[in-house]
Amino acid sequence: MPRPSRRRRRAAAARRRSAPPELHPTLRQLWDAVDTSDHTLLVEVPRTRRAYFAGRFEVTAVDPEGRAHEGVIILNLRAIDRASTGPAAVRADGFIPFEGLGRTERYAEVLGHELAHAVWHLASMERARLAQRLQGQVEEQARMLLAAGAGSGTGQVPQEQVEGIEQLARELEEPAETAEVATWEELRASRRLR
Repeated sequence: MPRPSRRRRRAAAARRRSAPPELHPTLRQLWDAVDTSDHTLLVEVPRTRRAYFAGRFEVTAVDPEGRAHEGVIILNLRAIDRASTGPAAVRADGFIPFEGLGRTERYAEVLGHELAHAVWHLASMERARLAQRLQGQVEEQARMLLAAGAGSGTGQVPQEQVEGIEQLARELEEPAETAEVATWEELRASRRLR
């Protein structure tokens, strides 16, 4: 492949130097990581009224060769719009999701969180399978808890199983929460530059 001429290389370097700084590098890096991979990631924005979650990532298919997994990010705009930034929203580390952000910025914060899940899980066949398995276990646990609440007596979930799933879920949330905090900080900082 022929090399670009010296003049073209200088022009490209000048454009890079004169380009404005990236306002949201974490969000951009996460997006690029998915976009440049062979994986398929859909982003859905359902018009549901009952969902309680702001965002969710699911592995929908695991490629047996480990090259092209499939996943979906679901953004619940209604839940994001209604999410509180009051005292109940404070996480253990003191972070308050959405604090000081406008409507679109809130969507970007959740997208950053869910993209971090996607990047981490889709990068490894083992993690993609783990995500699928965990999704199934959480759904089964929820069904059992609902059955127990209905008084059927058949919905008993062993405490050690509940604790194991909760511990794994906390471990899986850590990289996504780190990316979410970085995205939030960049969103807040970019307000001063606009």
